[in-house]
Amino acid sequence: MVWTLGASEPTQMSAAPLFTHAHPDMDIQRPFDAAVVIRTLVRETLTRAVESVYAQDLDGSVQILIGIDDPKAEFALLDHLVEDCPDHMALTIFNPGYSTFAPNGGLYDAFGGIQLSVLTYLAHTRHVAYLDDDNWWAPSHLSDLKAAIEGYDWAFALRWFVDPDTSEPLCVDDWESVGPGGGIFTKGVFKGRRYYDGFVDPNPLMIDKLACDSAVAEWNRSLPGEPGTNDRVIFDYLRKNHHFNCTFNPTVFYVIDPKDPIHRSRSVGIATRQSGGQSEADIERRLSHLPPLIQESSRKWLLRKLTRNAIGALVGVHDGGFAERLLDATRPAKLHLIDSWEDERYQQILTRFEGPIGEGRVQAHRGEALPAITNLTDDDLDWVYIEGGQPYEEAKQTLELLWRKVKKRGWIAGGGFGEGTGVQQAVDEFLAKGGVKLAKIAGGQFVLRKRPGGSPRPRNESLRTLRTPAISEIRGKTWGEPADTVSPNDFWTHNRSPLSLDEAGARRDISLYCFDDPARQALFVAIPREAHRTDASTYFRAQYKAAGKVISVPYESLPAYCGEQDAVPVFIFSIGRCGATLLCKVLGLAPNAVSLSESGIYSQVLGFRRAEYRKVGAKRDRELTELLRLGTHCLQKNVTSAARPKLVLKVRDQCIAISDLISAAFPRARLIFLYRDPEEWARTSMHAPGYSGEELARLWDEAGAFFQGLTESGAALHTLSYDALRSDGTDAVAEAAQFCGLEPPPKGPVQKVLERHFGAEGSAGAPRGDDGQLDTFRAHIGGASSPFES
Repeated sequence: MVWTLGASEPTQMSAAPLFTHAHPDMDIQRPFDAAVVIRTLVRETLTRAVESVYAQDLDGSVQILIGIDDPKAEFALLDHLVEDCPDHMALTIFNPGYSTFAPNGGLYDAFGGIQLSVLTYLAHTRHVAYLDDDNWWAPSHLSDLKAAIEGYDWAFALRWFVDPDTSEPLCVDDWESVGPGGGIFTKGVFKGRRYYDGFVDPNPLMIDKLACDSAVAEWNRSLPGEPGTNDRVIFDYLRKNHHFNCTFNPTVFYVIDPKDPIHRSRSVGIATRQSGGQSEADIERRLSHLPPLIQESSRKWLLRKLTRNAIGALVGVHDGGFAERLLDATRPAKLHLIDSWEDERYQQILTRFEGPIGEGRVQAHRGEALPAITNLTDDDLDWVYIEGGQPYEEAKQTLELLWRKVKKRGWIAGGGFGEGTGVQQAVDEFLAKGGVKLAKIAGGQFVLRKRPGGSPRPRNESLRTLRTPAISEIRGKTWGEPADTVSPNDFWTHNRSPLSLDEAGARRDISLYCFDDPARQALFVAIPREAHRTDASTYFRAQYKAAGKVISVPYESLPAYCGEQDAVPVFIFSIGRCGATLLCKVLGLAPNAVSLSESGIYSQVLGFRRAEYRKVGAKRDRELTELLRLGTHCLQKNVTSAARPKLVLKVRDQCIAISDLISAAFPRARLIFLYRDPEEWARTSMHAPGYSGEELARLWDEAGAFFQGLTESGAALHTLSYDALRSDGTDAVAEAAQFCGLEPPPKGPVQKVLERHFGAEGSAGAPRGDDGQLDTFRAHIGGASSPFES
């Protein structure tokens, strides 16, 4: 049966073999833009999976097909999903009343029986994606796949491995589900299981079911003697018979199963990447078997991003070399070439592209860029590429004008993106306005994507409803990268309702999480009081994990929310890997103190100040100083009490770059700076990826310069070496506490924490590092004494 909102009461779901829910205004006879197939036993995790589909940002209609493979399933959960279904989505539930899976008495030994095949055929669209009921997607998953599958038969995304107990992302899978010709499954047999030249898990997969019509039946087959291997069978069929593309974005959150036969080897891979880090370069190197992302030419990955058989434009053509590559790589239906050629060069262009011009596939526009772009049709271009080297003002006007010419979800790409360039400044400011989102920056190239319903005006101009506080429930969480700092996009929220400032101020379960600067609001999270603990590796991670609701408070309301405070906080700075987290923990043992290790707001303000994010200037510094002052007051209000009024804040080592702003916000604050022997610091820092001798030397000099500025500013500053903390720990801690105006931390617990830390350090052995890189670092510092010595 088909049931729409407002219709008569439907038949019980458990009795209806086929049930479709859609909004009355939706014409379900019209094919959808995409479909999602979910097979399920109707367990609790199904809610998270389906709600991640509801949160997709795809600009179009979506059909969700849920196949039930358990005749005894509890159906009450499905009622909730029907009620929450967005208006642009339809929910189809297939319940035959029996299982088709052989272990349950069915005829097929494919996992889930024939559910995937039947639902793929049933989907009322060409493009079908798949999701297991215990996993979930990031909001851009479907839109990324739709962009990638253009011109191809199937496409796939990358996936995160997720901890089954905490639901925390662990690392990106760059060795298992990585496509044809790559990863650990290229040798035919792995751990006694047969594979075919690579693998793609169904959760990141999308197929064009008309192009891959004969492949759909492969969902019903397993390898002889290996039940439940239909995922490998269909991958092999697609690999051998159909063309594919990859999004190169990890948008699938895949929960690992300890019962999986390869769980042990998978755990080793996860632990290796967690301990050694996992940079974008590492991932790209392991995906080098796929169509090029970044190889010899920094433009190769860019060409793969641009839609094929589309309408494109190139602004800045010169001799036409790159235009020729665009024609070959994207095979556009129409390509506009825009340049102010001189006569001779213009004739060369007409000759070079004589064939495509005669076919109507290329049109040359001779003249200055801005007037030529103005003459193009609005909302007509699928993509545009801007040659680099434009000055700031011209780049800014070009981006704003092209935004009107590009379709929804169209691409705006270009070159010349680099530190301090006019292109970078224009792109950063354009991003802050909210009409586009950043897809990628690499090799001096940038790719932006036009947001559906977005606006090239600053977001705060269109968010006037945020003038008063509001509270929202968290529907889902997504952490872009394990090493990322906080972001307004860390949560998917719903059921937003107004909240008075008095109500917000009276709540003792909320704490400041981050700033949403374009919307001019601060975001707080509701967390249990015990989450204000000092033993978390970072405070913002503890907040993220425990958060249940999000409270937004406009910037202009923050002074009233904070109230009058006479805070004299303690800030702990360091050069990194020299005991700052340890000191924060032991100072938190003082009877009158609360300590927090790394609130996210300080790293955010650092990002706001850096040139690659915003134009730096005295006016902006004053704004950021006030933001730091109010943010710290919010933390003070949220986490301290009459019994423990002192706040100790350890910030990330990079935040020494905003120590001048912090000192200006809190002239009476107490600052502690920790440092370490140069060579020992260099050796320990090399445990992190990407730290060459030259990079370490640059960081050392930069920290020294910031430290010099601190000493000259007259701030109340106390320096402490890692050696002193290691050799004379309790006395060093007592001296630091006295300097900060804290009551002496009890010696027994302090000693216990120190012994545990330095005992573990000793058992790990001396820090190691690359001798060649260390020589480079030594040569740079040239035997000079540490700039941090008193």
